[in-house]
Amino acid sequence: MSEGKNGLIGALRKAIRNEISGIHTAAPGKVISYDPATGLASVQPSLKLKVPDSRLVDFPVIVGVPVVWPTAAGGAASVTLPLKPGDGVLIVWAERSLDDWLLGGESDDPRKFDLTDAIAIPGCNPQGPVAGAAHPDDVCMAYKGTSLRVCADGKVRIEGGDLIVEGISFLQHVHPESIGTQTGPPE
Repeated sequence: MSEGKNGLIGALRKAIRNEISGIHTAAPGKVISYDPATGLASVQPSLKLKVPDSRLVDFPVIVGVPVVWPTAAGGAASVTLPLKPGDGVLIVWAERSLDDWLLGGESDDPRKFDLTDAIAIPGCNPQGPVAGAAHPDDVCMAYKGTSLRVCADGKVRIEGGDLIVEGISFLQHVHPESIGTQTGPPE
């Protein structure tokens, strides 16, 4: 009798594992392409998918994935980055269909955790520490050889680049002298 009960429990566990294996929640991935005009990307999950015969295969490329940028104040404040093919993202699958939500409505689609209902959050990279890691108490931004750091003490530091304000270069600007000539650039 206990063998039958254990057999039933084993069968139930196997059935549950099989169902759970089809639920997608989050995974690292990479950008295949990105259209900044639409905010949509094609992304490739980086981890492998285990198919029923136990083989590991690549996930399919997922197209039409909304890229999520930090945004607040009703869209008045945002941060974007130059997202390029090969950049790392965290792919998050929605609990329900995103199709109607993307158009501003509610969905009655029964899909749950479907591969097509993904969003991508840039910045999920296996390369190690990011540029601001040396200044953990500051807000840091870096691009190529230039960095901007808003320090905890309120100072703003720019290294490796020029500050342009209303078309005027901080490093190259000149001031008129009282005798009608101009000063040289800052030193």
